[in-house]
Amino acid sequence: MPSYGTAESIQALSKDAAKKFYNKWYIPTKMVQVVVGKLDDTQVHGVAERIKSSFNTKSLSSEPQYFHSIGLAKT
Repeated sequence: MPSYGTAESIQALSKDAAKKFYNKWYIPTKMVQVVVGKLDDTQVHGVAERIKSSFNTKSLSSEPQYFHSIGLAKT
C-alpha cells in the first residue's frame, strides 16, 4: 500500500488499521507545537506545558520504515 495516501489506498484502509497506525506512530515526543501571532511568551509557554502534560508519555520502539520516496523537481 503506498505510504503517500492515494485515493485507492485510503479507501482500502480499514478503521482498525488506521487506529493501530495512529496509536503506534503518533506520539507526543514526535510532535511540534507552532504558535504564530502577537502573543505573550509566558502565557503561550504555560498553555503549551499544560497541553504537553496531558499527553500519555510513550516512546517509539523503533523508527518507522519508509518504503517509498518521491523525487522533488527543481522549479
